[in-house]
Amino acid sequence: DRFDGTGWLTSWTNTTLNNFPKCVYFDFELRMTDIVLFASPIATTCADPVPSNLSSPRYLGTSERVHLQQNFLVPHSSGGFESEDKITFQVRKRSILRAFTKVTNGDVDIGFSMTENEKILPHEVIGKMSSILYPNKTYAFTISYSADFSLLDPCANWNFEFSIAPIAESVTETCHESLLPSSIIWVPSQVYESQNFYEFTQTASPLLTSTSLSITQYSYFRALIMFDFAWSNLAVRIRTNDTDIATGYNGNNANLIDSIELAPGRYIIDIFEPEAVQEELRKCIRFSLMVGIATMYNTNQILPTTTICQTIDLPKTFDSIAYISEISGNHMHFQQDILINTKTRSAAVQFHIVTPSDLRVLVPTNHVVDIDITLYSVDDV
Repeated sequence: DRFDGTGWLTSWTNTTLNNFPKCVYFDFELRMTDIVLFASPIATTCADPVPSNLSSPRYLGTSERVHLQQNFLVPHSSGGFESEDKITFQVRKRSILRAFTKVTNGDVDIGFSMTENEKILPHEVIGKMSSILYPNKTYAFTISYSADFSLLDPCANWNFEFSIAPIAESVTETCHESLLPSSIIWVPSQVYESQNFYEFTQTASPLLTSTSLSITQYSYFRALIMFDFAWSNLAVRIRTNDTDIATGYNGNNANLIDSIELAPGRYIIDIFEPEAVQEELRKCIRFSLMVGIATMYNTNQILPTTTICQTIDLPKTFDSIAYISEISGNHMHFQQDILINTKTRSAAVQFHIVTPSDLRVLVPTNHVVDIDITLYSVDDV
């Protein structure tokens, strides 16, 4: 919020439910920064910095897992061409760490490194890392930035996905191998929407599975894969035989190609792992693929009023590898912008739990739409 003057900050809670802890551990951080004015008269504030320590209740202070997926601020250097962020943490159980960035800001080079009790661990410097973590050790995850900071936008940011999750030693899996069909068939006069689930066993070679698509009229195309980032990193790509058209960007346990325009022709959709997983962590990976195709009825031009939505629908179920599963310890944290269905004016998501659980839901105030939430048991309907 924009603030000028003197004010008070107040914190409160009205939770009176049974079985909730009477003593709640929390920390408080207040950060104030100058408003940055660009060429337009609109004032804006920059993205948040990367957290420097994960021991607070928001992260590993009261939990055994953490999952970050958002745009963070690139820290500037007052002199030179290098800067860095450092994240320190400890884990209570043997865990897996996974970090990934698909850098979209061509003005900044980003690399990862990590130390264990101040000893440098083998690492990759091209924007991705996976590693096994052990209790009673202190880790420092370092993000290095290289740029000409004298020319860099003061609010330059980058997208970062970072996950720590306990390794479930006792989970036994039966993998029903299923990969993409050879082709997608659709009728151009109709809107095509599909969601299918697939499984594969990780090997020494990264996954690459493909399906073909023939477009006979100018069309819109969108694709989304959903998976558990803690255990796999997947991406979706659409291409011709020799040219990449678009590659998805990471969301929260997802990889998405926003709506793009396709000319008539033959295309190939790839689902792939950017890298192979080390042998100790290979397992049965499950993912879902959603594809949407719609004909552009005006093939000469796109009308100025055409709107491409940047958000996704509420998932129909949380019973998937990306959300509630044995591998995730039947824990789930879901946070993202959701597309409002203006036709039905409602949306529902189903899920099952196998152990008594706490549920907390928060929808921030929306000044355009009044949003109500109802929780009920399907068995009682």
